[in-house]
Amino acid sequence: MSDDKIIFFGEDRKAEIEKQQDNAKKHQIFHAFFRELFKLNNVSFLFGTGPSIPLGAKSMGEMYDSAVAKLDASTKKVIEAVMEKYGNKNDFENFLGLLYQLCDLNKKGVKTEFPVKDEDINEFKKAFFELCDFFDNMDEKEAIKKVNDHRIFISKILTRSLALKRANIFTTNYDLVLEKAMDEEGVICVNGFVGNTSRKLKPESFNYDYYFPATTTEGKVHRLDKVIHFYKLHGSINWLRTSPTPDNPYGVEEKDIGLVRGYDDKGDVMIYPTPAKENLSTMFPYSDLFRKFANIIQQPQSVLCTIGYGFGDEHINRLIKEALTIPSFQLVVVNKSETDGMGVFLETKDPRISVIIGEEYGVFHNFVENVLPNIEQLEMKKQMQKTLKILFREHNNDGSDDDDEQQPSIPDGDTPF
Repeated sequence: MSDDKIIFFGEDRKAEIEKQQDNAKKHQIFHAFFRELFKLNNVSFLFGTGPSIPLGAKSMGEMYDSAVAKLDASTKKVIEAVMEKYGNKNDFENFLGLLYQLCDLNKKGVKTEFPVKDEDINEFKKAFFELCDFFDNMDEKEAIKKVNDHRIFISKILTRSLALKRANIFTTNYDLVLEKAMDEEGVICVNGFVGNTSRKLKPESFNYDYYFPATTTEGKVHRLDKVIHFYKLHGSINWLRTSPTPDNPYGVEEKDIGLVRGYDDKGDVMIYPTPAKENLSTMFPYSDLFRKFANIIQQPQSVLCTIGYGFGDEHINRLIKEALTIPSFQLVVVNKSETDGMGVFLETKDPRISVIIGEEYGVFHNFVENVLPNIEQLEMKKQMQKTLKILFREHNNDGSDDDDEQQPSIPDGDTPF
């Protein structure tokens, strides 16, 4: 193996993979491993920035620099002064919390050295919002192509047995990449919000499930297959804080992203942390989402697969460490490169921790295509798409064949997990 590739997959599997010269056989080892993992009752994924990079996502440090470049001169001066003395470009959430604290003190008449105002925070959040809004000014055809790997990932995890618990996807990202992919796949996304024209946060909805009546036996039901539980741990660019009402006691709503783009005031966009009257500590809904993350991964026979997550969030890291006190818990780390945050997990050499790092398998596209097991349904879906394209060819205005690349070719002989 070259030095820029690290595959630590348990010592036995590591040796088995390294001695293989045939990539197809390497892939089969990965596939077999993940098939076994996906048979566990409780399977969860944690997405970091990595899978969104092909759409334009940047590291937190890069995001800060890009956001500041969008600010007007007066706001830029204030933001940069706070960052220079107290901030950390790679810790956006805590820096935003600091800005809120300074702003709150200024409004109360407490003299500070930084004249941070609500308008400064709004402009800063607006710039950050625009950097996370990947699909703005992107045509639909391009948007669908951009989330192709995410769609395939979702298709693969949905082939788990319906007798098992629903797969959980957690993300620290604010963007709507996974939501777009789930829409394209026709997946019901249980994300804590209920409603149609007005979607309000109802945490109890995470306990809901979807069934449909059987056609032969009265009283019997079948479980709907295309359902995923989805948790945005740090908020989202289409969540807005509103005034609490009897129908919406938490004062959190999910809006169509097109509407949010039209709001000049982005101060109420739910990006962690959002200010509370008393303080800026982790608060609802974030505190509740973190509790759900802890409860889910700490259940018996659980596996958590982190994808493109650099272990830069100590709150999440602590919960993962607590889960590792449970003998049946397994952790799989997938990332393009090794980060300082994951170092402690690599040092353990714990057989319950598997790590896939490097360009060859740690990049999201390669992980989805070569590491996760292939499924026959994807090849069938690709053929169905070709058939439909021929049948409806007259509706294709440009006559292009770009859609033929929407699904990858599945190697012969591979079976569903």
